[in-house]
Amino acid sequence: MSESVEKEDKAKKTKECTHCKEYIESLKRLQAEFENYRKRTNNAVEQAVATGKEYAAAAFLPALDSIEEALKLSQDNDPGIILIKKQLEKALGVNGIVEIVALNKPYDPNFHNVVMAEEGSPQSTVTAVWQKGYTINGKVLRPASVKINK
Repeated sequence: MSESVEKEDKAKKTKECTHCKEYIESLKRLQAEFENYRKRTNNAVEQAVATGKEYAAAAFLPALDSIEEALKLSQDNDPGIILIKKQLEKALGVNGIVEIVALNKPYDPNFHNVVMAEEGSPQSTVTAVWQKGYTINGKVLRPASVKINK
């Protein structure tokens, strides 16, 4: 009888071990799924922040254009307007928004929108900038509207 009891105990322990292994595997899968969920959520949050910055920056660019136009029209280069322009440019720069330098550069369709083209040399060179373009963290926020030689 003791031998059969030992066999039953051994079978019971083996069954319990199998259940433990199943629980451990299930726990490992659950941990991996949670880690993937956490990464996806972090990526989604980062993307939402980046998109929000893009929208906010795009909303401020017309104001910066207007300030620059006001400075062009101002006879005495009003120091107040200059200060506002510098503050706005600094705020944009801190958030990764950078002006696209276009004048006298080769035409690049990724960064420039041709508004006017005329015969001239050197070919495919930006000769005038009608509206400044900007990038945000290397991505074009607004292409520069330019005149080129063709």
